[in-house]
Amino acid sequence: MFLLILILTTSFTFVSSFTFHNVSINSITKNIICMTSILVLFILIKPTKVYAFSMNEARNSPVLTSQYRTTRLRNEYDVKLFQVQMPKSGCFRITLRPNAVADENDIGHGWNLKIYRKDDLKEPVKQYWQIENKMVTEKLVLTSGTYYIEVKSYSEYGMSPIMVPFDIKADVVSENNWEQENNNTFKKANKISIGKKYQGTLFDDIDEDWFKVVAPNTGRITATLNCDPDTDVNDVGDGWDVSVYSASDINTEIVKEEGIITKGSVRFNAVKGRTYYIYVHSYHYSFPEGYTYQLATSFKGPKATPAKKTTNTSKKPVKMVTGVSLKVKKKKINIRFKLVSNVSKYQIMYSTKKSFKNKKVVTVRSGNVTIKKLKRKKTYFIRVRAISKNGKAGAWSVVKKVRVK
Repeated sequence: MFLLILILTTSFTFVSSFTFHNVSINSITKNIICMTSILVLFILIKPTKVYAFSMNEARNSPVLTSQYRTTRLRNEYDVKLFQVQMPKSGCFRITLRPNAVADENDIGHGWNLKIYRKDDLKEPVKQYWQIENKMVTEKLVLTSGTYYIEVKSYSEYGMSPIMVPFDIKADVVSENNWEQENNNTFKKANKISIGKKYQGTLFDDIDEDWFKVVAPNTGRITATLNCDPDTDVNDVGDGWDVSVYSASDINTEIVKEEGIITKGSVRFNAVKGRTYYIYVHSYHYSFPEGYTYQLATSFKGPKATPAKKTTNTSKKPVKMVTGVSLKVKKKKINIRFKLVSNVSKYQIMYSTKKSFKNKKVVTVRSGNVTIKKLKRKKTYFIRVRAISKNGKAGAWSVVKKVRVK
């Protein structure tokens, strides 16, 4: 540093005294060279600040919750640290805004916000620049664990929000229907179930999401990807791509749908018990970074016949037959009655005697029966009962009588 200053100073002195054919450099040129040299010296001499922070500082930083936390930067080199806990399955969003009492004229170029993994404090996983108004991050789906949030001034050289209060909070969502990072390879694919809906995001341009599903039977599986209802479709660029692979041949793509912006589906034939991998990605120039998608699968094929429940009816009494009605024809009587559940047959008893002496019994399975070859001008007494599947007989119905023509 000292050597550079010495060189610049010497050069300035030399140029100032230099003459060409005994003609001195004019005063304007001298002034320009002088001002340039002073500016270079100012930049070289001005101290710079490295914004690195230690693990101990990070661990002692306050935990962000869904309630706003208010603080401020004391000077242009000040750094505020916070932490947030990423659940095993879910997401979080960071909101930063100027406090209600902040003067917008003092905000300048605003704040920078960076997010670091617990095991890497050098390279942020996400960063947001020049925040002057309320800023809400996208739904961040990351590997579970602790993340550190760094807030600092956007500019070192003036226009910094010094002593300007700002509010910051973290909304954490823990739900089982979210993808679980890191699922960037088929070996780390998230297991999903037929008929359930899951959510995920492509965190950056190299993020890939793998899911796996097992065919419940031989048939056809449909995988459908929808843009999240809270997302503006104009923000997702060229959309998502969905591909399907079989566990029996992971190198061969079965089917693919590209550029899904609002809704798209892929359908493929599946073999019972086989695992299939659903691959969500985007290789487009304009990809949906950080925007949420929904993924669901459905199955169509032969349905398994459920085992029939055996009901023990041996102890249940057989119901009495009701609704018996008679219609007389020439030497015939048409008998109708209501059927009884859980029975196998019916007995119809008829006689010319009220005591049913010299009776006759007919076994039928229908509730509409005609008895023929009856005696004319005779009165017949008729009753019906049901017989269960195990041979148990129900009570006789109310006796009906009728005279044959």
